[in-house]
Amino acid sequence: MLCTAASCKTRKLLYFEARSITAASFFNSLGPALANHRFASTALYRPDSSPPAFSFSSAKTAKQMLIIFDVDGTLISGEEYDWKSFNAAFTEITGKTFTVEFWKTLDEVTASAIVHEGLSELEIEERTRIEELVKNRCLENLKVERQRAPDAFFSTYETRELLEYLKDHHEYDIAIATGDWYDTIRYKLEVAGIDLESFIHATSSDAPIRSEIISIAAERSDRPLEDVVYVGDGTWDIRACRTLGIPFIGTGSRIEALESQGATWILPQIRKDPFLKILSEIQNGAR
Repeated sequence: MLCTAASCKTRKLLYFEARSITAASFFNSLGPALANHRFASTALYRPDSSPPAFSFSSAKTAKQMLIIFDVDGTLISGEEYDWKSFNAAFTEITGKTFTVEFWKTLDEVTASAIVHEGLSELEIEERTRIEELVKNRCLENLKVERQRAPDAFFSTYETRELLEYLKDHHEYDIAIATGDWYDTIRYKLEVAGIDLESFIHATSSDAPIRSEIISIAAERSDRPLEDVVYVGDGTWDIRACRTLGIPFIGTGSRIEALESQGATWILPQIRKDPFLKILSEIQNGAR
């Protein structure tokens, strides 16, 4: 069933009402302040665990693969400005700050989940109200950071070239699934020269759980998960892909951490030809 805006909002509220986000995993490489910290993962995502088997649909249509991209650290740069804006917004609105211990106990690394966990003592309605305020302040902060550093958020020519290639070739579908909110990610992509609205997309405004966000993007693309390949830069991305049983392509600045978590396909910088070669390996290996 297609996930509409209303149903996604309901799904998000039900998640927060059903459980309190508690310590279960690790958070690695979150901005300069935590660059030297690495935390142990849960048993489900331990480095020696093997990714679940996956296979592409045997009944192929003209479009054989759905490539879903993360954004921050994957399609665009500027994570240091992003986290600075996010952390400042949370403090400015709530008066609270995130501690290293907080990151150690964080189960989901998405904007929505982080805010709700940081306000876990409050009722869901109040957390949701404050989340909206934090999101709006974060967007304001991002714009200030961009004024101070005009190249704060940019995409490379090679990244844009790959996106255009995939859009123009019928054997691929593409979508975006990000742990950021819709308003903030749309702004960052816009200044990076990428139009979010030209892609099917799902964000943390739809759901707080990254695996759910990816699933929503697949639903909106009208494609089964077995046709999905996800491209991201964080160990939390690998965890989401293992939950869903889909292939993962790692890129960005956390290559060592991705390799330590057992990432099979790594591309330090997104470039068309190496990327297409990896897609071919994934597809051939799955047959």
